[in-house]
Amino acid sequence: MERVKNVVLAGLVLLSLFLSWQLMTYQPQYDYLTQDHYDQLEGLAESKEWQELFKPHLVVFHLAQEIRAAPPSTHAHQYVVRQMGQWELEPLKPVRADRRSEWEAALGQSEGIEFHFWQEQPLEIVLRLFKVQDEDGVDWPLLEGESSMVTVRRILLFQDPRFENEVSLIMVQADGELLESRVANLSWRELNTLIKLGKEQDRYLSLGTEDEALHASAHYVPDGPVIMEEMHYRYKRIPIHHMLSYLFVDPSLVRRIEEKGNTILYLHGPRGVQVDRNYTTMSYFHPPLDQADDRQGQDTVDPVRAVQFVNQHKGWDREFLFDQLRITYGDQLVQFQFREYLGTYPVYSESGVRLSTLNIDLKLGRVVGYSRSLLQRGEMIESYTHELPSGAEVMDALKENGINLSQIRLFNLGYKQAVEGSLLKYEPCWVIELMDGKRWLITDVAHLGRNAA
Repeated sequence: MERVKNVVLAGLVLLSLFLSWQLMTYQPQYDYLTQDHYDQLEGLAESKEWQELFKPHLVVFHLAQEIRAAPPSTHAHQYVVRQMGQWELEPLKPVRADRRSEWEAALGQSEGIEFHFWQEQPLEIVLRLFKVQDEDGVDWPLLEGESSMVTVRRILLFQDPRFENEVSLIMVQADGELLESRVANLSWRELNTLIKLGKEQDRYLSLGTEDEALHASAHYVPDGPVIMEEMHYRYKRIPIHHMLSYLFVDPSLVRRIEEKGNTILYLHGPRGVQVDRNYTTMSYFHPPLDQADDRQGQDTVDPVRAVQFVNQHKGWDREFLFDQLRITYGDQLVQFQFREYLGTYPVYSESGVRLSTLNIDLKLGRVVGYSRSLLQRGEMIESYTHELPSGAEVMDALKENGINLSQIRLFNLGYKQAVEGSLLKYEPCWVIELMDGKRWLITDVAHLGRNAA
């Protein structure tokens, strides 16, 4: 009997050792999940390539006796801009006085294409719309001593007056000075094929040019009465915890702080998000590190970095186009402003409200600020047809009101955005902005000057 007990005890010891070894060497069986099975927030929208956001606001076709134009979202605009991305430019150079007179004489009689921007664009941004000659993106056809101060609003493509089958490119600076280049891989025959697309587009007028073909302040408006739809959409607010999850690695560490007035702060160390109490707009800030830690000498005008930041934080919830760049040289601060579009027209908010723009602030290549609306456009509830006065009527009304036409920076169609109850309303209007920053959103010329935004 004693022998049996010893055998059983030895067996239990061996079993214990075996089970202990199993526990120590156990390898669990894992199932590999694809990315779409992970538990994560759905996100606000799809990512965008930077080329989708940085493009001309209007493609203008200069035909023999008329002007036609294609706004964004039209087939002609998309096709021509896509071709533009394949063109290689030779180095830019200033246009001499005698060469300028040749161009002005030729442009009054020739056909060509113009890429038009609502606001002045920095030269280094405009050049990114063309194909670079070096795969590393460093061999730009820049001017010697070129700086971010050089801005461009119009790009003209016409047959070179001196060479029968060559296409020259003219960039009109904000001060009226001209830069000249050639498109190395575009023939006149190929350009003429693109020009033919313009014959199917709507007629436009050129206002405010005073018969000077290369004047920097040309404004292109539809010819004749303008019919547009006023549209009302339901909206919903983006939950603030969604934005905190996109902007901070560990949202559980974010502290909510009530502030005096109309704002609430969410802080995570030195970073934070400021929102209004109605959760209509938000502003993210990330103070820069010490100067010693910053990457000195990095190109601060980096559109790719700005777009990537919004992509990473699920920000493109509607159609946007790059609107303008603001640079504060003393602080080395660069702000990219993207404007909401509804169909083919830009959207402008009422005075004191910033619902129609998305801003990214960079300092020495780092994102230090991000502001946007927290209202998402939902289903359309109703729409109404509006007839706006023609561009010529509005221009005449401006003259009658003593407005100096040379002081008009912006003159185009758009939408005036307003929040009423649970609706986002988009009302068609003429957008007029002066050099001093004053802006009018005009639905009736009788109201000119009364509703500056």
